[in-house]
Amino acid sequence: MGGDASNETGHWESTVVRALDDDILQSGGSDWQDWHAFPSGWYDSAEPARMIPRAHEVLDSEYGDVPLIVFKDPRVCRILPFWRKAFDQYGFATSAVLALRHPLEVASSLQHRNGLLDVHGLLLWLRYMLEAEHASRGMQRAVVTYEALLTNPVGVVGGLQKPLGVVWPRLSEKMAGTIEDFITPRLRHHKIDWNEGPVRLQILGGWLTEVYSILHRWAEQGETAADRDVLDAVRTSMNDLASPLRETIDLLTVQSKDLVEKEKDIRYLRGEAGKRADRITELTGEKQS
Repeated sequence: MGGDASNETGHWESTVVRALDDDILQSGGSDWQDWHAFPSGWYDSAEPARMIPRAHEVLDSEYGDVPLIVFKDPRVCRILPFWRKAFDQYGFATSAVLALRHPLEVASSLQHRNGLLDVHGLLLWLRYMLEAEHASRGMQRAVVTYEALLTNPVGVVGGLQKPLGVVWPRLSEKMAGTIEDFITPRLRHHKIDWNEGPVRLQILGGWLTEVYSILHRWAEQGETAADRDVLDAVRTSMNDLASPLRETIDLLTVQSKDLVEKEKDIRYLRGEAGKRADRITELTGEKQS
């Protein structure tokens, strides 16, 4: 995926992988904007057996016989169990990097780019992060903050080698300069100070605060097994409250659309009032002359 207004240097995700992931989500009655849990029954249906050969074809066409690949698509967070099985059958040993960005920044970006309500964006952040964390347990993995990646990309990339059990073959001084030129803080369009988080995120039952705080601590200090119980409790609560949350989101969406229409009407009326005021001024000038 190439660059656009939201990411000038490109999203660097495979459009072929994205299309397959969209098909997988659709086959489970979902899509990327769905903050509900992906149906667990899907994995017991005939769909995985139908989709795995397609996944292997995608890996062949996109990566060929390259021995070390980086596989990136946010939708994978929702369907990671499928991809873990597909990679295993393909012969790849997998590790995971959980990219952590402040949920309010993510919600702001989704609102600006896709027109989603902020609360919708926050629920998406929760779902994607919780599912990615839960489904990647047992893998070699690491959590990386968005801030650290922007301010020290070479250090972050180099530091991933040990927890992931990989060695980057091209991490030379020359390549370090290329990385620093490509990953730069100037591309950050939405910024929230971490210190604002605990105060501003006391919505959705404190789930956002708990999840973000835990993952942020993991990024800085390493993973703590006891935290998984807290993350599981948030995930369970979110699933249990899906129906009332959906009703709230639907109501807010309708109200937001009504507000947008009213704002359009107000702008139109102001424009008409301005035109009439200008016409009155012209007529007044003609009368005086």
